[in-house]
Amino acid sequence: MLKIFLCFLIVLGSGYIGFSVSLHYRKREKFWSDFFDFLNYTKSQISFFQNRLANIFKDFNCDSELKNVLIAKYKNFDSPNSCELKKLSYLNDNEWNLINDFLDSIGKTDSSTECERIEAMIVKINEKRQFAKIELSKKGSASTKLGFACGLAISIILI
Repeated sequence: MLKIFLCFLIVLGSGYIGFSVSLHYRKREKFWSDFFDFLNYTKSQISFFQNRLANIFKDFNCDSELKNVLIAKYKNFDSPNSCELKKLSYLNDNEWNLINDFLDSIGKTDSSTECERIEAMIVKINEKRQFAKIELSKKGSASTKLGFACGLAISIILI
């Protein structure tokens, strides 16, 4: 009875580890999709409605950690120093610097130049978004399954 309970805990624990790895890929894909939407939203707000950037940052709605990044940037929008944000765990240093540099430099030029810069960034972010979708479909689903499979394998070895 104790072995069966231990095996159950092993399978449950390894499944949880696999799910955590999968969650990493889901958050990553969600972040890039939301950032892609934010860029398109920003471009349309600047080119058609000519809203202030602070309002654009404040008004954009998403349900990923991008919202926290935008709120932090919005709070320090008018200060001359760039605000130092806590790096998101699922982004590497180059990706984080790309986002930080873009958000720090936005609003420093006229609207037509700004739209061109946003359009160039949309192309870059779309590549990252597509790659994140591929990673999620391959590695995300596999990690959950592998977590449970490893737990089952360890349980079979223990029995």
